[in-house]
Amino acid sequence: MRSIILISALCLSACTSEQKVAVQTDDTNLQAVTATSLHDMRDFSKGLAASLGLEEGMDRDTVEAEVRSYFGTTASSGQIPIFQSKTLADGEFEIVATRNGLADDSVKSEQVIVKFSDDVLIEYGMRVKCYRAPNPDDWTNKVCP
Repeated sequence: MRSIILISALCLSACTSEQKVAVQTDDTNLQAVTATSLHDMRDFSKGLAASLGLEEGMDRDTVEAEVRSYFGTTASSGQIPIFQSKTLADGEFEIVATRNGLADDSVKSEQVIVKFSDDVLIEYGMRVKCYRAPNPDDWTNKVCP
């Protein structure tokens, strides 16, 4: 629908030389093509992400379903996972899923990152915050004690 409005607005502006048409959008998913990842994949572990059942080469729809299922089925009562996605400057796409305050005696928070190129999974991993770590607010790619 938005694309039809945008095309109509562009046609109108091309047809009339004196009338300007303001085009607005409320699409919050539009991203600048210069976006870069805020995450270093070395901070994440494929081993910690093993329970998600991901494999490089999987298609984006399958991976998104697996990540959402994992975060939904193992969430604590009242816990709401946060999903963020971004199109990167190199054409890749990433999704970062985070949940905090886990009802686990060792794991405080979990964060999963999945990266795609042409809608195919190319990298993934998980990192955690540990309640019993020297600094429980620091992310680690190691198993919690």
